[in-house]
Amino acid sequence: GGAAGSPPIQLMTRRGSIAIDHMDNLCMKNNGVVSKIFDDLKQVYDIDDDLDYETTMLELRSVMDSIRNDRERLDETFKNEAEELKRQEKDIEDDFKRQKLILKKTQDRKKKEL
Repeated sequence: GGAAGSPPIQLMTRRGSIAIDHMDNLCMKNNGVVSKIFDDLKQVYDIDDDLDYETTMLELRSVMDSIRNDRERLDETFKNEAEELKRQEKDIEDDFKRQKLILKKTQDRKKKEL
């Protein structure tokens, strides 16, 4: 038979199947209770009416649409701001180059005067 001290396999499997049967019975009993509760609740609630899936889905869609619109508007705003900053940067750079040129001309003139 099996290893010393452990019960024979048949006994082990019998114990196991008894435990499984017990568990099965318990689950069936629990399912019965849950089904009864569900049936009782159906008399109190009309689930399809009370949980208005269609309206919920429509609301969700409108929320998602507005999020998408907001994001597109923000993207547009950021793009415009970025372009504006680039313009300002270019103006500053041009101005800087002009100033440098004026400074160089002034220095050249001073050198000639010396």
